[in-house]
Amino acid sequence: RKTIARRLTSSMQTTPHFYLTVDCDLDRLLALRGELNEAAPKDRDGKPAYKLSVNDFMIKAHALALMRVPAANVSWTEGSMLRHKHVDVGVAVAIPEGLITPIVRAADTMRLSD
Repeated sequence: RKTIARRLTSSMQTTPHFYLTVDCDLDRLLALRGELNEAAPKDRDGKPAYKLSVNDFMIKAHALALMRVPAANVSWTEGSMLRHKHVDVGVAVAIPEGLITPIVRAADTMRLSD
């Protein structure tokens, strides 16, 4: 946890940042999530092939938004901003041992069930 805190602090101090925010009403998303989870294929034991989370929808929405606004899908380099062809999304995940941040590569090309 100390290492994570140190790296986050360093990142915030040495890397340029910009923030984008939006407010959303998720009632329809939650209803759709329930319908899709109910319709998921099931194995012989009745276990669904997937279970969609709100996070799955958020990752996909972020990826689609960044594809729609390519000027926001950039990284800073020494001399300029680099526009990316695909959208990679980092997701903070709490586990008993601490925090990890897996990267969902090319999230713009993935299905929700992936």
